[in-house]
Amino acid sequence: MRRTGPCDDVVPADDVISVLTALQNQARRPKPETLDESAGMYTIPGVPGPTYLDWDQRHALEHAKANLEEDERFEAVDNLNDLLYAFVGQCVTNESIDHVPGFIAQHAKEPFTLICYIPIEHLELTQGQREEAFGVVLLAPDDPEVPQASNWFNLDKPVGSVAAVDVTGSDSTKMAVRARARAARALRLLRIALHHHRFVHDRQLRFKLAESYAFNDIASGWASSPDVAYDVAYSGELVDVASKSPLLALTEEPDSDILKKADLATRWMERAWMTGDRLVALLYLFFALESLLGDKSEGLKAQGIAFRQMLLSHIADSGFRHPNECFLLYEEVRSAAVHGEEAPEIDDKVLSHFAWDVRRTLERYLQLAAAQGFQKRSRLLRYLDKHEDRVLVETWLRENAGTADWERFFEGKSTSITFGPEGDELGSALEALCGLHLAVDVVLASGEHVTGLLSEVTDTTLFLYGFDEAAAVETDELIPVPLNEIKRIEIA
Repeated sequence: MRRTGPCDDVVPADDVISVLTALQNQARRPKPETLDESAGMYTIPGVPGPTYLDWDQRHALEHAKANLEEDERFEAVDNLNDLLYAFVGQCVTNESIDHVPGFIAQHAKEPFTLICYIPIEHLELTQGQREEAFGVVLLAPDDPEVPQASNWFNLDKPVGSVAAVDVTGSDSTKMAVRARARAARALRLLRIALHHHRFVHDRQLRFKLAESYAFNDIASGWASSPDVAYDVAYSGELVDVASKSPLLALTEEPDSDILKKADLATRWMERAWMTGDRLVALLYLFFALESLLGDKSEGLKAQGIAFRQMLLSHIADSGFRHPNECFLLYEEVRSAAVHGEEAPEIDDKVLSHFAWDVRRTLERYLQLAAAQGFQKRSRLLRYLDKHEDRVLVETWLRENAGTADWERFFEGKSTSITFGPEGDELGSALEALCGLHLAVDVVLASGEHVTGLLSEVTDTTLFLYGFDEAAAVETDELIPVPLNEIKRIEIA
């Protein structure tokens, strides 16, 4: 281990001082006379009873936390959130002193610089060879500078070299993470650079960091590879799950378009579970979803896929997850990645939820295809797009769109219910829509229009409340419209 000399005494950056000062000032603001119910009450250490924090105070708290998490002086703090709440409590209960210097003195640690040694598999250096590649020193495993091998620091084959990375911080575990990121970047660039040589095979570019690392002969550790595999005992309940899976419909040689698309989806899903890269896994899962529900001719693909996934779930299970998650992941992550932009980070929880949804979509897709006798995916998509409950689901989504832009998707689409020999009988959907009290334009077979607000529907008659357009209010008039005279109902 080489230590590159002690750092200066701890003098936190101005931004850390400023954000803590801002938090202190926000904590001491008088409570407003009218409380914002959308904010919340919190338990603050040292403060009796629940404490109201408005949005500005919560923003100051989150801003301080984000800044301290990025400062190497505070990276050894495990319970930063609790400490900041305690800091707020001190600021509230004792307003006579500045608590910022005391917080810094108590929790900031002097950063130090070490060299982290990380074995590399399948990249071989000969005895005594030392090279520098893209900001990282590469050593032979028998170099005297490399720490001795141990149970925690493995230098056995296929290890062929060791990366030596200078890293600064105050917590060795987090320093090792940063060192691995720097070494991984160097190997990424090295692979691309070596690809220039015509005698280097692509499979020779698969060298990678091993799981172990060491700072010296004593301080060592390991970090599981993102694509690590765990044992699973296939017995009992798991055997029962597999024996009842809708995937049993998939033949070894799929003989219909429906089954071919489902088989393609399973291969993309398999790739997603075999990679440790969350972004790559998300892309593979979207490829699977698109093979099931995608429409190449559709302009707004994100909304189309998310809406069909929602509708399929509603048909199969009478419930659904809000489609915004799928829509926003497509728009903000998938689209950014495939169009050469920097994609936002996603966490394991988001990826796990999305993988669950895609797997359930595959199962529902197979079940619906079997129940309706579909052989072509186009027929299944057309069935979804024209399903009797589409209007009900679309109406719910219009009212619960949140921050996602669904209006562009629905714009120009006819939100209507069609009756008669050329359409589907949609009385059940109409009954559900009556509970939403929607404004409609009823087109009769004679060509006449009747407008009003949906009230109720019986076996023979639809009842509308009259609507005074000038006053923009409903009237007490209840208008009966015979169902057998209705050609189409347009939802306003």
